[in-house]
Amino acid sequence: MKISMHITKEDYWRFNKFVMYSMPKYRKVMLANIIGLPLFLSIILKVIGKPWVYSIVVGVALGVLLNVFMYFSIKRKVIRWSASTENAAWLGDHTMEITEQGIDETTPVGSAHYNWDAVPEIRMTKDYIYIFISSMQAHIIPLACLSNPSEQTQLIQLLEEHHKKKIIVHS
Repeated sequence: MKISMHITKEDYWRFNKFVMYSMPKYRKVMLANIIGLPLFLSIILKVIGKPWVYSIVVGVALGVLLNVFMYFSIKRKVIRWSASTENAAWLGDHTMEITEQGIDETTPVGSAHYNWDAVPEIRMTKDYIYIFISSMQAHIIPLACLSNPSEQTQLIQLLEEHHKKKIIVHS
């Protein structure tokens, strides 16, 4: 099966966000940060002599602000990284062919082949299929590039048949 697609900065950001919030080891770090930062700031404020109520309110407020800042900082870095000329292969037009031997991907910059045994897992959301080739690297297939639902079903069946593992579905 041959798939033609156009990967945008937004697609690439959504993949990185998916990894941050959905993959177990990265989700644990993010949750620790979201919970730990306000708690840590509250304790620091209490240690320097502020009242508990003040420490908790200011600690939580600063923690939330820092987490929001960190989210947008990560997004900006990911978008900037993906747009750099050294990483030109990540964005733009891609042609992917799913075969019995593996995955062949062609971009304007070059081409690559991955055997099925080099694919640890395949994950799917309502908008994308991610064919992982490492814990942080995956082929992104926007489901919008498939012309109809039957083509999407055919792709899922083909991936499960050749990969010999179920696709992990995220809501």
